[in-house]
Amino acid sequence: MKKIAIIAAMSSEINSIKALLLNEQENEGYITGTLGDKEITLIQSGIGKVCAAVKTTELIDKFKPDCVINSGVAGGVGDDVKQMDIVVSTKTVYNDVWCLEPNAYGQVQDFPLYFEADKSLVAKIEEGEHNGITIHKGLIASGDKFVAGIEEAKNIRKLFDEALAVDMESCAVAQVCYMKKTPFISLRIISDNPLRSNDNHQQYADFWDEMANKSFAVLKNLLNNI
Repeated sequence: MKKIAIIAAMSSEINSIKALLLNEQENEGYITGTLGDKEITLIQSGIGKVCAAVKTTELIDKFKPDCVINSGVAGGVGDDVKQMDIVVSTKTVYNDVWCLEPNAYGQVQDFPLYFEADKSLVAKIEEGEHNGITIHKGLIASGDKFVAGIEEAKNIRKLFDEALAVDMESCAVAQVCYMKKTPFISLRIISDNPLRSNDNHQQYADFWDEMANKSFAVLKNLLNNI
């Protein structure tokens, strides 16, 4: 894979990724550059499923990448998932979709319940050094709501007991990639976990001071290895 597209929701995430690139240029909101022999295209989607879907569609149609990587921040809901850990999607699901039976909760009618990440990309995560960062592989549940409380996190785990992280974009990116037949993976650094802290608002605020130093080592290794 030589042409890699990366999409992230917020400017803080984009700036950390941009620091990895050489020969960086920006045009019409797209940032292009190189990392080794890879051609990288980077774009900020904005927050939420609609923004993510629109920008992913634009990316694929305009640049025809070999794969799409969704990188950014998520809340943890797995029992063992801690702040500053990385969750790598093996699959994604919507945590706020209900199309009535016979569809399962989370399933968009006429689509699968889960959108699978590309297995070869997931396998590549295990290669290289990750500087002591803990990596979890599993389910990311996406919805248009910031999951800030213990009860909200517990409700998502009741619906999807495999869920390790929650965000607002991954599944929308995955669905577009499924429709466009483009390999996909999501990498999410955990900002907070309501199930592991009594004050996850403070946990989230403190996270941004440390995030840039650690979060994208895993992404860099993936880009070097694919």
